[in-house]
Amino acid sequence: MIILKAIAFVVFVFLPGWLAVSLLGDEKEVLGDNERLFLSFALGMGIISLAALVLALASVYSLYSLLLLVGVLCVLMAAAARGKVFWLKQAGLKTLLLTLAVIIVGLVLFSPPGRTVFGWSDVGVYPNIAAHIEREGGVRLEVPTVREVAPERRDLVYRANEKPSLPFEAFENKAFFITDFEEGRVVPQFYYLWPSLMAVFASFLGLELMFWAVAAMGVLALWGLFLLARRLLGWSWGLAAALI
Repeated sequence: MIILKAIAFVVFVFLPGWLAVSLLGDEKEVLGDNERLFLSFALGMGIISLAALVLALASVYSLYSLLLLVGVLCVLMAAAARGKVFWLKQAGLKTLLLTLAVIIVGLVLFSPPGRTVFGWSDVGVYPNIAAHIEREGGVRLEVPTVREVAPERRDLVYRANEKPSLPFEAFENKAFFITDFEEGRVVPQFYYLWPSLMAVFASFLGLELMFWAVAAMGVLALWGLFLLARRLLGWSWGLAAALI
C-alpha cells in the first residue's frame, strides 16, 4: 500500500512541474531534457508547497482541498501550454537512465532521513508545524498550557514582547508567538514552504514518513548540482563535482 501511495505522490509532484516547464517553451538550446526533468520535480515541489501554504494560512488545508487546488492549477497550465507538453516524449532512454541513476544514488546517500520532532532549533520546529497543518488544517494553534498559566506568573514562563507595535503578547519557546493568552492562541514566527511541503508528505505517506521530505530535498540537491556542474564544466567534471 505504501508503494502505491509513494507512486501517487511522485505523479502528484511531477504533473504540475511538467506543465510548468512546458510553459517555458521547447527551445532545445536553452534547456536539455535532463534539466527539464529536474525542473519538473523541483517546480512541482515548489507548486505543491505553495498551494499547501496558501490553504494552511486560510485554515482549510486537507489532502482533498490540496488535490482540488493543484488540479485547477494543472488545468490552467495545460490550457496555456497547449502543444508544448509533448517534450517528454523526446527524452531518450539515456536521459531517463541517467536520471534514474542519480535518483537512486541520492536515495542511498540520504536514506533513512533524519527525524527530529523536539528542539529549540528550526529542525525541531518545522515538523511540528507540518504535523499541525496536516492534522488541523492550519498554522494557528490553541495551546492549553498558555491559557492555564496565571497572568501574574506569565513573566516567569514566557518572555514578553518588548515591542508593543508587534501584534503578539509573548514568545512561546523560540519560534512561536502568543497572540492571545486568554484563548491560548499561538502562531509560528515564520511560514516557510518547508513545513508545508512536509505536511504534503504527511498527507500522502503518513506522519511517520513525512521526514522523507528531507531525503527528497537531498536527492534534488545532488541532481541539481550535477546538472549545473555538467553545464558549466562538461560531463567529466560534472560527474566529479557530484561525486565529491
